[in-house]
Amino acid sequence: MTTNEPATSSIAAQERPRPSGTNGMSIAAACLGVIPVFAGLLGIIFGFIALRQIKERGGQRGRGNALTGIVAGFTWILLLVAGIAVALFAHASNSKVSDTISVAVGQCFTSPPGSSVGGITVVSCAKPHTDQAYAEYQVPGTTYPGDSAVQASATKQCLALGQTKVDQSNLTDTMDSAILYPSAQDWAANDRTVTCLIEGTNGSTWTGSILVSLQ
Repeated sequence: MTTNEPATSSIAAQERPRPSGTNGMSIAAACLGVIPVFAGLLGIIFGFIALRQIKERGGQRGRGNALTGIVAGFTWILLLVAGIAVALFAHASNSKVSDTISVAVGQCFTSPPGSSVGGITVVSCAKPHTDQAYAEYQVPGTTYPGDSAVQASATKQCLALGQTKVDQSNLTDTMDSAILYPSAQDWAANDRTVTCLIEGTNGSTWTGSILVSLQ
């Protein structure tokens, strides 16, 4: 009697080969990080994705590329933030809250870079000075509109007044417009005067008046 036994066979387990070579995301991260696409943000995103893939897959190269993209991306973001901060500071430096300082139209004075309004010194226009007042006006209304609103209105009004009060031929590329505007404290003391100025950039000075007339 013959017994038919089931045939046995062994199936060799086939191990899946691990990915090798350089991770593609890491290459993209390095390129997009060094070249500031979207301020380096894509370099950071692709870099972290590449690091995760390299860790999960094993055997792939590209960790250095991924880190390069991340570091370069954050560097570009920091530079962008610093640039914005510098631009905002430069813009703000052209506007001074007056508090208790009053400058008459036609007067010249010196104002060291970065100093408060209280640091100004009135001088003869025949001497080197950093600023000259060319016009002034009173802010209308009964309620203080806030620093931003006063500054925006003053900038517009002074620009218009400068067209007739300032001798444009006396202006140079080292001069810029600036304003003295009332603070909340000034407003409470019934001082609502905005003074329009021509200011030397970066503390540069000049001699003589830039006014068409003192009227």
